[in-house]
Amino acid sequence: MNYKSVAALLGVGVVASTSWAQTAIGGTPTPDAQGVDPSAIVVAEDGQDAPFQMPPSVPLSGESFTDEQKSPEAIATAQAAFDAAAKAYQSAPALSNSEKVTVETPMGNQSTEIAVEAGPDQSMRIKAEGLILTAVGGKLYVEMGDNKDKYLAIDLQGSLSDTMKSVFGSALPVPDLALRQGQGDAGAYGLGFVETASPAGFRTSENGSPQALAVGSTGDILVTFDAKTGLPTSAVVVAEPPGSPIPGFRLKVTSEFTITNAGDDATITFEPGTRTAVAKMEELFPAEGESQVIAEGTDAPTFSLTALDGTAVDLAGLKGSVVVVDFWATWCGPCRKGLPGVNELSKWAEGLAGTPVKVYGINVWERAEAAERLKLVSDFWTKEGFSFPCLIDPDGKVVEAYGFNGIPATVVINQDGKVAKVHVGYDPKGTEKLKEEISKLLPAGQG
Repeated sequence: MNYKSVAALLGVGVVASTSWAQTAIGGTPTPDAQGVDPSAIVVAEDGQDAPFQMPPSVPLSGESFTDEQKSPEAIATAQAAFDAAAKAYQSAPALSNSEKVTVETPMGNQSTEIAVEAGPDQSMRIKAEGLILTAVGGKLYVEMGDNKDKYLAIDLQGSLSDTMKSVFGSALPVPDLALRQGQGDAGAYGLGFVETASPAGFRTSENGSPQALAVGSTGDILVTFDAKTGLPTSAVVVAEPPGSPIPGFRLKVTSEFTITNAGDDATITFEPGTRTAVAKMEELFPAEGESQVIAEGTDAPTFSLTALDGTAVDLAGLKGSVVVVDFWATWCGPCRKGLPGVNELSKWAEGLAGTPVKVYGINVWERAEAAERLKLVSDFWTKEGFSFPCLIDPDGKVVEAYGFNGIPATVVINQDGKVAKVHVGYDPKGTEKLKEEISKLLPAGQG
């Protein structure tokens, strides 16, 4: 993703946490991850990047628990604490939460502040830098601070948490969504690093605050509760970042909560004013003067790129075929989430008779030098078992020509080389939509 305000909210939970590590080893940071400064790479006197040294491992919180604090009785007490917090959060008529999330990295700490208002009937407002999400009346509204003319309005699909995931492609780094629904799963505090966790211990801190430990497959979570209200005051996540290029490396993320009762009369509303509602996130962009996304019906910018196996692919030579290109990067969480669907689309296309349908991934915005980048992308492609070709956009000129300021982005090109469809962002139903769109371009009966 390249939406700066969205990254401010999601970066600590998904993107920025991985990008610093890739930067440190000569890989790729997200182009705009909040708080990640590529200039912080250690540079040797000869101007070359200094050899990467493995940062000290962050110990798991559970390592400080005694056997007694991890006994079956302690585990039961921990579960009771998680359940009580969810019950307290759900039963209050309205609450507000000022949350500060800090990611600790060898390049320095990255912090973001998030304000959450939870009102009656599952209404909620989440504010981060330049971004406001409002859920009320069965709809989710998204406002970007630099867009005074438009706002996103979509129907809630399932829970508020599920709807937000469908919009952003990633979990939001706020436990309030699950807590307001009365869910006591400790994974709610995992910020996307530890999505599923089970109670594993309980103790009382030196100042008398209850502390519950939860453990998942990627790390653990230590949650501290207010002894009087039962509500959480902090959560420490120690886990391996998703997509981390350093096997076994753990990151520490601390969330500090200030939760207060907003009163019985607190309500959440949304005022559209004179602005126009749009149905797609990408319609709120581009921002900051960046290029316009290529319009449907126009000629697709030509390109000649090389695949991971060394094969040259020239778009001009593919006229007569339907071509699908998906722009992605190794550091992009929504991209990684969407690629399996693109792979499924490719297999579907291979089974079609008649007009050829070609599917390509195009890797963009990786910072590694050519040989390192090829290995990084090839290793990822092989590990994931993708069977469709991946091309390398070495200098970002192709993605720039298509006008994208965020990824993932997918383009369907018809047999005449015209742009038929454009999609920006992760869509859990994207694969089926692409199949339908491609079928309409094929002769009757082929799709």
